[in-house]
Amino acid sequence: MPSSTTKRSDPATRRAQLLDAADAVFTTHGVNAPLELVVQHAGVGRATLYRQFPDRHAILLALLERSAQRTQDRAQSLKDRPDAFLRCWNTRPSASCARRPCPTTGASPA
Repeated sequence: MPSSTTKRSDPATRRAQLLDAADAVFTTHGVNAPLELVVQHAGVGRATLYRQFPDRHAILLALLERSAQRTQDRAQSLKDRPDAFLRCWNTRPSASCARRPCPTTGASPA
């Protein structure tokens, strides 16, 4: 009996793809955007989304954890150059935060 040649993508790859999509959708439409937009942006099925993240809270938590990890990794790479880290910190997060709605209330930045 022939086996199926279709292989599922690596779960870690799909997770990263979904987080990238969620980041883009939430940045544009706010954190209360329909999760169907995340699914469409990622180019995956709804089952894939819910297999990785049972609800919106799980996606937001994963985005926060990924952001914290990236910040930590960036800080580590600049540990011998504190001036560079401060310059990076003062420009990047503020620009990113300024364009994102509040995660708690969904209010748009002023």
